[in-house]
Amino acid sequence: MKKNVCESLRLGQAIRAKQQMCYENAIKVIRHVPGYKHAFYVEGIVVEGKDSVFEHGWVERHGEILDPTLPLDKMAYFPGLRIEGKKGIDQAFRQPEPITGVVLPLFHRFVGDCEMQRAWERAIAFATSSPVLPGF
Repeated sequence: MKKNVCESLRLGQAIRAKQQMCYENAIKVIRHVPGYKHAFYVEGIVVEGKDSVFEHGWVERHGEILDPTLPLDKMAYFPGLRIEGKKGIDQAFRQPEPITGVVLPLFHRFVGDCEMQRAWERAIAFATSSPVLPGF
């Protein structure tokens, strides 16, 4: 899947995206931007350069990655948790919060789901074996 930079920029402006608030920004897109209520909310791992691997949230729609938080950053995306649309997000918020009291990211509510672990493994393998990131 490839990131649509132009649409990511538009979405970031539409929701007034805030830095360091990727999960909230992605949820805002799905809840408030017309045409996105059935898009996928995604929590996963991104690789930006060889030394930067971190958890991140974004949106996927029509086979494209839409990142309102970091629209211009060139990164490789590794999805972990994918939730379909506004209804799916609302259902996820009804899951019990973890003992830590962390509200976001949502993957903490799904104990036993190994997709985030697999996303970490794929991202680290990619970061340590790939000389150049896609789009660089």
